[in-house]
Amino acid sequence: MLGFVIFLSLNFYLSAAVITCPTGKFKCNSGSCIAQNWKCDGDRDCDDGTDELDCNVNGNWGGWNGWNRCSKTCGGGRTYRSRLCNNPSLFAGGLDCNGVSRENSSCSSNVCPVNGNWGRWNGWTRCSKTCGGGRRTRHRTCNDPSPIAGGLDLNGNWGRWNGWTGCSKTCGGGRRTRHRTCNDPSPIAGGLDLNGNWGRWNEWTGCSKTCGGGRRTRHRTCNDPSPIAGGLDCNGVSRDDSSCSSNVCPGIIRMPSMLYITTQVTWCIMP
Repeated sequence: MLGFVIFLSLNFYLSAAVITCPTGKFKCNSGSCIAQNWKCDGDRDCDDGTDELDCNVNGNWGGWNGWNRCSKTCGGGRTYRSRLCNNPSLFAGGLDCNGVSRENSSCSSNVCPVNGNWGRWNGWTRCSKTCGGGRRTRHRTCNDPSPIAGGLDLNGNWGRWNGWTGCSKTCGGGRRTRHRTCNDPSPIAGGLDLNGNWGRWNEWTGCSKTCGGGRRTRHRTCNDPSPIAGGLDCNGVSRDDSSCSSNVCPGIIRMPSMLYITTQVTWCIMP
């Protein structure tokens, strides 16, 4: 009886030692231990294959990416964003993510700007006089189409009047005329962009030195006119540099590649 009891205790001890695996190990049903990261790796590392059981992992959506750029800047466009089924990804027969991987949306619903265009001239009004020279007028409207949502109106601005012509008669009532042009700026007909043009240069700054060679600068601005409605910016530079005060400073003789300080040396022989 004593030997029987000892046999059972020894068997229980050996069984317990076999099925206990260290931390970071996976226990196979056969009693062996394998690395934990070998489980569900697609290989049968356990003799009985228990490391590849219950390995199916259902997929789950990751976060949405940012919205793509809208297909239009006005008038209604489309944009989209996407996400991946990778949090985690499905594995070993697990279920795919439920839902859509791409989401669409409308964007840029603001009304597009429309530049105005002149309609037809109305008829002339009746002359202000029946003889001796009168005046009459006619009008037109910027409505073909009218400017919309910040579109440019086409009203230009008058430049200066030219001088008067000579009179058509020397007595008895004659006519003379003068003209001006709508060019300050010109009307932007048909919605065309207006390119910028340089204004005048400012005055030169003071020279950085009074002698020996310095630098000075001047500036100009792209405002004659400024670019409008996508027109091109001015071509060229807004800053100009120049040398100045190139006169030789007093007390210095300038020679090629060398500078000599003017001094006076007296030699003498000590007794």
